Amino acid sequence: MSKCSFLGSIAPLQSAIQIHADGGMRIKIDIPQNQEGAALELLTLRGKTLRVTLELDEGNGSERNTAIGRRSTKQRVK
Repeated sequence: MSKCSFLGSIAPLQSAIQIHADGGMRIKIDIPQNQEGAALELLTLRGKTLRVTLELDEGNGSERNTAIGRRSTKQRVK
């Protein structure tokens, strides 16, 4: 069984959690740059059925880590 683990947060967007009219949902997750290597495993899992378990990272507290999902203006692609 392939397993992929990384830190991330639900994107702070109104559209981050979408509920489809015909059933189902879509969730957008922000992944910080220092977690990209681990998250790249997701590319090998495209189109496959996944068992998704979300767990609060108590090491970062229960508040959203503002560093996750944010890019400095220097890193923005124009």
